[in-house]
Formats: sequence, structure tokens, C-alpha cells
Amino acid sequence: MKKYLAGILFLSLSLTLNGCMSKNKKDDTLIIGVMSSADLLPYSIAQQNGLFEKNGIKVKIQKFYSANDRDAALQTGNIDGSIIDLTGTILQKANGIDLQITSKEYGVFHILAGKNSGIQTLQELKNRKIASSKNTVIDFITDLALESVGINPSEIHRQEINKIPIRLEMLQNGQTDATGLPEPFISIALQNGATSLANIQDLGYNATCMVFRTSIISEKQQQIQAMYKAYNEAVEFIHSSTRAEYKNILTKDLSVPENLTERIFLPDYEFASLPTGKDINITTKWLKEKNLIPENFESDVLVNNQFIEP
Repeated sequence: MKKYLAGILFLSLSLTLNGCMSKNKKDDTLIIGVMSSADLLPYSIAQQNGLFEKNGIKVKIQKFYSANDRDAALQTGNIDGSIIDLTGTILQKANGIDLQITSKEYGVFHILAGKNSGIQTLQELKNRKIASSKNTVIDFITDLALESVGINPSEIHRQEINKIPIRLEMLQNGQTDATGLPEPFISIALQNGATSLANIQDLGYNATCMVFRTSIISEKQQQIQAMYKAYNEAVEFIHSSTRAEYKNILTKDLSVPENLTERIFLPDYEFASLPTGKDINITTKWLKEKNLIPENFESDVLVNNQFIEP
């Protein structure tokens, strides 16, 4: 019996130690939730080129195919941080999710008109059908684009379509006159005859960012700092390379069709920097006007600048 009890005790102790080791191993790894978008490119290059390891960290890039699934993983602690749009960030913060922005990102979004819509300019969208996704970054960008040419957002017929592939299909089938899309769906639409009417960069705004849960920022300061060093090295690689040198990343991680890798819209990636007050304030204002966040919500609690000099 004593030998039996000793064996059980040894087994329990071994399992406990293994569990602790596994936990510590997991805790040492920075887990980032992403979707297939232009923001992802520097992180994928850092991963493929061993730049994270060079800077002494392990980073797991976890791919999601639904923004809702990505956000749920962030809220439940299954991922440490995420590339996300500012609208989603502010909504989560206002609803009690303790997260902070550590850098801006480079999401590419266009408003496009369908091939047979006859629309060539933003001004022609008045009283036309636009497929959008309610209270999302696409909704936000659509409103910015309309207001830039003096069209009240109420002067269009908005169709509520959440899934991006369905909006693309509707655009190509003539079931809507226009829609907002990210890459690589932009390039697919353009290849099939759509017209780009506006994009977020030309409108003068940036709509995406990197966020981490506040507890993770405290626990993994060194890892996050090292992540941004690797990120900057990846940006240097992009600037000094041809697309052919990272074509496999565009097709594998960003889901770009192989025949569009040279044509896809990629932003002018810069070294890691913070979002501007203008971007945060205009997004906060838009969400307040839609009564999606409290009027007294203070946006100055959003940004953590300890990893990047302003």
C-alpha cells in the first residue's frame, strides 16, 4: 500500500510539475490573433524570416476567419493581443474589456462600385444601394467617404450584409451598387471590373491598430518590446525587397490569389508608431453619435505608449 501511495504521489507531483512547465512555456509565448489583411504582412515576414527568434521571443500568430471569433478569443484570454479596427477596440473598451492600443496598423479598405452600376464617383452614390456591415469599420468608412463629398449617410439605401465574401458576390452579381471591402477582396473586385471610389488612406485616416489586454502588457513587457523590434526589421525587409521575395506570404497568410500578388494594394509600411489623436477622436465621435458608447467615454485611456516613442 505504501508503495502504491508513493507511486500515486510521484505521479501527481510529476503531472503538477509538467503542468507548471507547460503553463510557463505558454506564458513565455506571445499569442496574437489576426485575420487575413494587409496589417498582417510585417508580422508574417518576421515569423518566416526568424526575426522574432532573433530578438529572443516566441510569437504565435493565430489566424481567425471571423472578427467575432477573434474578439471572443481576446475577451476570454485565449490570445494576448490582436490586430483589430479602432471601432471594435473602442466598443470593447467601453464595454469593460480591459485592453490598450500599443501601435497603429495598416488596414486597407476601399469603397467600390459594381461593374454594371454605372457609378464612377462617390457623388453618384446618392440614393443608391450600398452593402455594409452595421456598426463596423466598413460602416464607419462608408460614412466618412459619403460625408467627404457632402452626402448625408441617410441618403443611401444601406443593405446589412456582415460577411465580406457575400458582399463581394453581391457587388459582382449586381445585387448592390457599391460596398466597402478590405484586401484581398478589393483586388478581386477590381479584376472583375469594379471601380474604386475611395480608400481609407486617401480620406486621410487610419482605421486599425494592435491591442493587448492590460494584464498582458504588465506580464509580457519584454516580449512586446522585442516584438516591435522584430516588426521594424520586417518593415526594413519590405522596403528593400521585391514582392516576389515574399509572394508566398501574400498567398499563404494574406489569402491573395497568386495572379494578384503584384497588383494587391499594400500600404506604405512605416516603423511601429502610435495612432493619431485624430483617428481615435473621429472614431469615438462616430460611435457616440450612433449611441454605441456612453457620451462620457474618455478616449485618452486607450493608448499605451510605453513601447513606442510618440
